[in-house]
Amino acid sequence: MSQVRAVEHGRSVLIAATSGVTAIINPAGEVVAQAPVLEASYLVDEIPLRDTITVADRIGAWPEWLLFLAVLVGVSLSTVRYRRSRRIQGEPTDDSDDDSSPAER
Repeated sequence: MSQVRAVEHGRSVLIAATSGVTAIINPAGEVVAQAPVLEASYLVDEIPLRDTITVADRIGAWPEWLLFLAVLVGVSLSTVRYRRSRRIQGEPTDDSDDDSSPAER
């Protein structure tokens, strides 16, 4: 995930982990250096400083929110259409108060 973020924002990512992977990732998403897992160590490298703004920085989280809303509307519409079609066909919906079994109807 850190490699994706490095490419997304066009910046190096430094990961310092007390348990797990400690690494340096360049702006292209390549792992430049990685420390052994669960060993005390340190990494030294030159990191480029950047002040450019990428498209992902400008737009922010709006695409994710729009996609979430589109899925939410789609699921809601699908549920409404399904319930309406069951009512038209005369089948009881899940929220009916009828406690009788299907064999008694």
